[in-house]
Amino acid sequence: MLDTGYSFEVIQYKHLTNGITIEMIHEAALSNMGKAIADTTNVDGDPNDVMMVTNGGNFEATMMLADFLWEQLEPVFQDNICVAIPANDLLFISGSNNPEGRESLRRTVKFYFDENETTGLIVRNIYERDGSGWKLVEEA
Repeated sequence: MLDTGYSFEVIQYKHLTNGITIEMIHEAALSNMGKAIADTTNVDGDPNDVMMVTNGGNFEATMMLADFLWEQLEPVFQDNICVAIPANDLLFISGSNNPEGRESLRRTVKFYFDENETTGLIVRNIYERDGSGWKLVEEA
Protein backbone atom coordinates (compact mmCIF):
# COMPACT_ATOMS: atom_id res chain seq x y z
CA MET A 1 0.00 0.00 0.00
CA LEU A 2 1.09 3.53 -0.68
CA ASP A 3 0.11 6.18 1.84
CA THR A 4 -1.00 9.18 -0.20
CA GLY A 5 -1.53 11.31 2.90
CA TYR A 6 -5.31 11.06 3.01
CA SER A 7 -5.86 7.49 1.82
CA PHE A 8 -4.00 4.34 0.84
CA GLU A 9 -3.44 3.18 -2.72
CA VAL A 10 -2.91 -0.49 -3.47
CA ILE A 11 0.28 -1.07 -5.41
CA GLN A 12 -0.40 -3.51 -8.23
CA TYR A 13 1.86 -5.38 -10.65
CA LYS A 14 1.00 -2.83 -13.33
CA HIS A 15 2.78 -0.19 -11.21
CA LEU A 16 6.06 -2.13 -11.19
CA THR A 17 8.89 -1.19 -13.54
CA ASN A 18 12.59 -1.95 -13.80
CA GLY A 19 13.09 0.96 -11.39
CA ILE A 20 10.39 -0.20 -8.94
CA THR A 21 10.48 -3.91 -8.12
CA ILE A 22 8.70 -6.05 -5.56
CA GLU A 23 12.03 -6.49 -3.78
CA MET A 24 12.53 -2.72 -3.56
CA ILE A 25 9.02 -2.23 -2.19
CA HIS A 26 9.54 -5.04 0.32
CA GLU A 27 12.81 -3.57 1.57
CA ALA A 28 11.31 -0.07 1.81
CA ALA A 29 8.32 -1.42 3.74
CA LEU A 30 10.57 -3.25 6.23
CA SER A 31 12.72 -0.16 6.65
CA ASN A 32 9.67 2.03 7.23
CA MET A 33 8.25 -0.45 9.71
CA GLY A 34 11.56 -0.57 11.57
CA LYS A 35 11.51 3.22 11.91
CA ALA A 36 7.86 3.21 13.00
CA ILE A 37 8.34 0.60 15.73
CA ALA A 38 11.80 1.62 16.96
CA ASP A 39 10.57 3.73 19.86
CA THR A 40 7.23 2.03 20.55
CA THR A 41 8.08 -1.67 20.82
CA ASN A 42 7.93 -3.27 24.25
CA VAL A 43 8.62 -6.86 25.24
CA ASP A 44 7.07 -7.95 28.53
CA GLY A 45 6.76 -11.26 30.33
CA ASP A 46 8.98 -14.11 31.36
CA PRO A 47 11.34 -15.76 28.85
CA ASN A 48 10.93 -18.98 30.86
CA ASP A 49 7.24 -18.95 29.94
CA VAL A 50 5.71 -16.49 27.45
CA MET A 51 6.53 -12.95 26.49
CA MET A 52 4.31 -10.49 24.66
CA VAL A 53 5.51 -7.95 22.11
CA THR A 54 3.51 -4.74 21.79
CA ASN A 55 3.91 -1.51 19.87
CA GLY A 56 0.58 0.26 19.91
CA GLY A 57 -1.63 -2.18 18.06
CA ASN A 58 -0.49 -1.48 14.51
CA PHE A 59 2.41 -3.80 13.69
CA GLU A 60 2.38 -6.70 16.14
CA ALA A 61 1.57 -9.46 13.61
CA THR A 62 3.67 -7.78 10.92
CA MET A 63 6.69 -7.82 13.20
CA MET A 64 7.16 -11.48 12.26
CA LEU A 65 8.89 -10.00 9.19
CA ALA A 66 11.32 -7.92 11.28
CA ASP A 67 14.45 -10.09 11.31
CA PHE A 68 16.28 -7.48 13.41
CA LEU A 69 13.78 -8.01 16.25
CA TRP A 70 14.16 -11.80 16.30
CA GLU A 71 17.93 -11.57 16.12
CA GLN A 72 17.79 -9.50 19.33
CA LEU A 73 15.28 -11.77 21.08
CA GLU A 74 16.75 -15.20 20.29
CA PRO A 75 19.59 -14.79 22.83
CA VAL A 76 17.02 -13.92 25.52
CA PHE A 77 15.35 -17.30 25.05
CA GLN A 78 18.57 -19.22 24.33
CA ASP A 79 16.43 -21.29 21.99
CA ASN A 80 14.62 -21.08 18.70
CA ILE A 81 11.58 -18.86 19.05
CA CYS A 82 7.95 -19.87 18.65
CA VAL A 83 5.27 -17.26 18.15
CA ALA A 84 1.50 -17.08 18.16
CA ILE A 85 -0.38 -14.26 16.43
CA PRO A 86 -4.03 -14.91 17.21
CA ALA A 87 -4.99 -11.37 16.16
CA ASN A 88 -3.42 -8.52 14.25
CA ASP A 89 -2.52 -6.69 17.47
CA LEU A 90 -1.33 -9.71 19.49
CA LEU A 91 2.12 -11.33 19.35
CA PHE A 92 3.24 -13.90 21.92
CA ILE A 93 6.66 -15.58 22.09
CA SER A 94 8.06 -18.68 23.74
CA GLY A 95 11.13 -20.83 23.43
CA SER A 96 10.63 -23.69 21.00
CA ASN A 97 11.86 -26.34 23.43
CA ASN A 98 10.02 -24.94 26.44
CA PRO A 99 6.99 -27.21 27.14
CA GLU A 100 5.43 -24.77 29.62
CA GLY A 101 5.83 -21.85 27.26
CA ARG A 102 4.43 -23.77 24.31
CA GLU A 103 1.42 -24.82 26.39
CA SER A 104 0.92 -21.18 27.40
CA LEU A 105 0.94 -20.22 23.71
CA ARG A 106 -1.73 -22.86 23.01
CA ARG A 107 -3.91 -21.68 25.90
CA THR A 108 -3.53 -18.07 24.86
CA VAL A 109 -4.56 -18.75 21.27
CA LYS A 110 -7.53 -20.83 22.41
CA PHE A 111 -8.59 -18.05 24.79
CA TYR A 112 -8.66 -15.41 22.08
CA PHE A 113 -10.43 -17.67 19.56
CA ASP A 114 -12.82 -19.55 21.83
CA GLU A 115 -13.53 -17.53 24.97
CA ASN A 116 -13.05 -13.89 24.10
CA GLU A 117 -14.76 -11.60 21.60
CA THR A 118 -11.55 -10.64 19.85
CA THR A 119 -11.51 -8.42 16.78
CA GLY A 120 -8.92 -8.87 14.06
CA LEU A 121 -8.45 -12.63 14.49
CA ILE A 122 -5.77 -14.07 12.21
CA VAL A 123 -4.66 -17.67 12.84
CA ARG A 124 -4.65 -20.38 15.47
CA ASN A 125 -1.18 -21.44 14.36
CA ILE A 126 2.11 -21.50 16.22
CA TYR A 127 5.19 -20.80 14.13
CA GLU A 128 8.86 -21.50 14.80
CA ARG A 129 11.69 -19.33 13.58
CA ASP A 130 14.20 -21.44 11.74
CA GLY A 131 17.18 -19.36 10.71
CA SER A 132 15.69 -16.27 9.07
CA GLY A 133 12.29 -17.77 8.22
CA TRP A 134 9.18 -19.20 9.85
CA LYS A 135 7.60 -22.62 9.66
CA LEU A 136 4.24 -23.81 10.92
CA VAL A 137 4.73 -26.21 13.83
CA GLU A 138 1.19 -26.70 15.14
CA GLU A 139 -2.35 -25.41 15.34
CA ALA A 140 -3.60 -24.47 18.79
